[in-house]
Amino acid sequence: MNTTAEPNRVDTDTVADDDVVIEVTEAEFHAAARASLARLGLTYAELEDQARRRNFTSAQAQSLWVSIGGAVNTELLEEQ
Repeated sequence: MNTTAEPNRVDTDTVADDDVVIEVTEAEFHAAARASLARLGLTYAELEDQARRRNFTSAQAQSLWVSIGGAVNTELLEEQ
């Protein structure tokens, strides 16, 4: 055991190669949210209501809420 190593040093061999962060613009985020809602046949208001009642119409709807709930600017969501 090497006791001279720095205590906060991360051994790069232990970092998972599948840790990926994807950055998107606000416009890209809202376009993706809009497309996802359309695929589910829901409006953001309907999805928000399902979340408020804790009664989602599908697992996909609940997953979408976890992803976008509270992060959507509804004015930008309506823009095409």
